[in-house]
Amino acid sequence: SSYITWFSKAWTPVSSTSHKIITVHAIRLVVGQGLEANFRIYDGSQPTDRYRIFNDSVSGNLWLNPVISFYWTRSHTAGTQYTFSCQCRDGNGDGDSVTWGDNGTTSTMTIMEVEPS
Repeated sequence: SSYITWFSKAWTPVSSTSHKIITVHAIRLVVGQGLEANFRIYDGSQPTDRYRIFNDSVSGNLWLNPVISFYWTRSHTAGTQYTFSCQCRDGNGDGDSVTWGDNGTTSTMTIMEVEPS
């Protein structure tokens, strides 16, 4: 299945050689029974590596309150604004649902720019 965008944040890097640490503080995460949920950050042209969370429970949904951090080495041009989007999908075609975030409580994304050593 295709990735869907949950929410996005505009950001402008100071350096073209920096790496990014992007941390998503989701207020909740629900992964349906038998579902492999995939998570990534997308900047409009390339995604981060995906995170995978699998619910192998036979008794129902997996409920989490996760913090997921992505370490991204991709270069972005200094002074150019980019929009980073939190995306998720059904990764194994199970047909169940994944909920990342909440429609009643605020989740956040932190973007830190770091110079590699």
